[in-house]
Amino acid sequence: MRKTDIVDFALVRVAEDNLIARLGCGFSQLAVELLDHADTHVIEAAQALLAADSLQVRSQGRSYLTLPPEILHKMCWRIVAALELLSGSHSDNVIHNARALIASYDEAQTAPASARKIVYFLGDENRAALSNPHHAGVYLFVAYLSADLNIGHDHILRLIGFESAFPMKVMLAAAGFPEHAALQTMIDLRSQKLSVREAALFEAEYTHFIPEMARQQICDWSSARSLFLSSGRT
Repeated sequence: MRKTDIVDFALVRVAEDNLIARLGCGFSQLAVELLDHADTHVIEAAQALLAADSLQVRSQGRSYLTLPPEILHKMCWRIVAALELLSGSHSDNVIHNARALIASYDEAQTAPASARKIVYFLGDENRAALSNPHHAGVYLFVAYLSADLNIGHDHILRLIGFESAFPMKVMLAAAGFPEHAALQTMIDLRSQKLSVREAALFEAEYTHFIPEMARQQICDWSSARSLFLSSGRT
């Protein structure tokens, strides 16, 4: 199973789970508030986000619902092949179940997709709420950065979860976070990783970041990531 995209997916989910745990594992308060929004598109997306992020969907046996469709397809047929190899026989029932599972999957109902839809339909007046991870929750916060910086959901999670704080610092500068808001976000999302030295360096360096240069750096990282994932190397 050591394909680059599958390994990357696993690392992203670890980073995502760590962020959810640091934020208290609760639902997005912003998504709850948006259930009363005037735009029906926002309401429907908020309902889908809350449903996707529910304990029922996170429960044991349902984790496949977080997989991107291409990885779900790949893993299903690898599991089918492994089962046939172990049993030494072809099973029409296993193949039928695999096809049914793939057919029933709806990526539009996943938490990241619902969060992207919310961000798309919300106006600039919600920028402050979306940029606050404690209020917005992981999915809406990441979707907000993804839309602003034009990079993928998973890439943002990898940058946040990186061992060094530097990638996240560049990302927040590129998104135009003021210094005090950026530092608070770093503390909220990297409290267990942010060393005293990194916090001191943050205060000394952050104001010197030029947003345009930070955006270019993010773009370069995104291109390098796409090339790496497409190469198939691990």
